[in-house]
Amino acid sequence: MAKTILILPGDGIGPEIVAEAVKILEVLQRRHGLDVEWQEGLIGGAAYDSTGSPLPEETLTVARQAKLKLSSQLLKLATIVDQSGGGN
Repeated sequence: MAKTILILPGDGIGPEIVAEAVKILEVLQRRHGLDVEWQEGLIGGAAYDSTGSPLPEETLTVARQAKLKLSSQLLKLATIVDQSGGGN
């Protein structure tokens, strides 16, 4: 069963860095059978511009269910998810 990774590009240089990390995951899937799937979520300024919240409820919901989180703002997200009772 595939594990879900939450992809959160964030702001600034985050989208470029996270995009390169996703390329690595894709190579690991093709060459080594890494059994993961991912969902992209919004966080930070991009989320605020789109939803009016820097951490939309939809992102928190996916973060609580995802086994892994890949973000340019991971430490901040992990703290928020833990405080909200999420995380696996």
